[in-house]
Amino acid sequence: MNMSERPLYFFLHIPKTGGSSFGVVLNRVYQPERIKVYQKQSNDENWEAIRHTLSQEALSYDMLQAHVPKFGIHEFSPRPMRYVTILRDPVARIISDYYYILRTTTHRRHDEFKRFGSLEDALPYVGANLQTRVISGSVARGTPVTAADLVIAKRNLEEHFAVVALLERFDESLILMRHLLGWSSLVMTPPHKNVATNRPSSVSDAELKLAAELNQYDQELYNFANNLMDRRIREVGLPYWRDRLIVQARRKFYSLRQAVKNALLR
Repeated sequence: MNMSERPLYFFLHIPKTGGSSFGVVLNRVYQPERIKVYQKQSNDENWEAIRHTLSQEALSYDMLQAHVPKFGIHEFSPRPMRYVTILRDPVARIISDYYYILRTTTHRRHDEFKRFGSLEDALPYVGANLQTRVISGSVARGTPVTAADLVIAKRNLEEHFAVVALLERFDESLILMRHLLGWSSLVMTPPHKNVATNRPSSVSDAELKLAAELNQYDQELYNFANNLMDRRIREVGLPYWRDRLIVQARRKFYSLRQAVKNALLR
């Protein structure tokens, strides 16, 4: 297979889904000169920069990575393009997004969100059903996500995404990527540690309920992605389960080693 026939992968990075950690993984898997990350001032600028890359340097990379406003950049690729993305529990994602905006003074919406009295007040304005909005690629700006958009998003996941990872199943996702993206070895990440310092230790039942109500389409998409992952695990079969046992054993070893270190430091 010559280079023009090999798939070019695009990591569609949805905010607050663990994409930064996944970017570290990609840097371990791909040679630095074969991966390109776009970090322009806006998602629209990223989109235009990617279009330029696809028109001029499509054969130069194996993986592109960016925040973009919507699905559909593959339509400009002269090579076959397959997407990779990470989805997250929608309630956790929208709450994380709120606190990220609140603590990031350079965020374009920071001043707006400072004026809200509480998380509950701000939730309707954070960006409901963002995962469905981005994956569908069919929602006009300023308009709400609909059931029809959810149908399109599900179809896109089925037809255009090589892997749909889940933040809550990150180890499983990386194992699946190894087999579906052709990685030569297993890749593991350290246990996730939340670096947010402005988030309360608990969220009220009313806030959780509102977050769930606002993100019903994202919840359906997330459930669909869970089922899709289970199906693709079954398709990979025994090689997946062999790697899963290896990862579990390594996790136990690292946990035991850390416990010993902590005991010795007391």
